[in-house]
Amino acid sequence: MLTFDGTTLIAANAAILRRWVLADGVLHAVALTDRLSGRDWILSAPQASMVPPGGAGSGPWQADFVRMTGNPPWEEPAERATLTVIAADGRGSRLHIVVPVDGSGGDLPPGAGWGGRHG
Repeated sequence: MLTFDGTTLIAANAAILRRWVLADGVLHAVALTDRLSGRDWILSAPQASMVPPGGAGSGPWQADFVRMTGNPPWEEPAERATLTVIAADGRGSRLHIVVPVDGSGGDLPPGAGWGGRHG
């Protein structure tokens, strides 16, 4: 599952769930859950992630979420998307998101269908 509603970005599969909130042009990590063990790494306060060099720029910000279709022949099956956030002054960031499809993992250990090559 890979969704963005304009504020909340969620990337999840059967093994893991990650959630970020977009605020002031920056994604803030708010949840990381190991769905196999049930362990949650919930932050007491959202933590800024992926801040562009020089900061997020001046608002308002425009966010554009684009899903990719198909899988390159050298990649495992996965959901892919790009989230681009641009400030009024033209500065911004682009995040490429890859969520392995449930059951994939190639040479990763069982249950580790996220991480390693996919970061």
